[in-house]
Amino acid sequence: MKRYFLYGFMLIAFGLAFYGCKEKACETGYFGSDCKSEIRSQYYGSFNTLTSCSTTYVMTISASSRGATFVEIGNIDKLGSTVFAQFDVSNQGVLLIPQQVSGGSTFQGSITFNSDFNSATITYTKTLGNGTILPSCSGTATK
Repeated sequence: MKRYFLYGFMLIAFGLAFYGCKEKACETGYFGSDCKSEIRSQYYGSFNTLTSCSTTYVMTISASSRGATFVEIGNIDKLGSTVFAQFDVSNQGVLLIPQQVSGGSTFQGSITFNSDFNSATITYTKTLGNGTILPSCSGTATK
C-alpha cells in the first residue's frame, strides 16, 4: 500500500514539475519573459524616407490608441497627415496599411523592416480625392 502511495505521489510531483516548465504564451502584441513588452515599440521612430512619388521627407511611427497591434504613421507621402497600420502577427517586421482616407487621398500598402528595425522598404498606392489613381509608390526609410 505504501508503495502505491509513493508511486502516486511521485507521478503527481513529476506532473507538476513538467507543468511548471511550460512556456507562457503572451497575449497578441506582446513579448518578453513578463509579456509586458509591446512588439510595436520596435517600429517607433523617425525615418528619413525617399519614395518614387515624393522627395525626401521624415515619416514618424508611434503608438496608436487602436490597440497593441496598431501604430500611427505620420507624414506619409509628405502630406503631414496620419494613417494607421497594423503589424502582421504571423510575419513580424511587416506593417500592413489597410485602405483608408487621409489628407484627402486614399492610401493602402505595407512597410517591411530589416531585422534590426532601423531601415525599411515602403510600398503603397494612392488615389486622389478626385478619383485619380496614381502609380504605385515605393522606396526606403531609414532611422
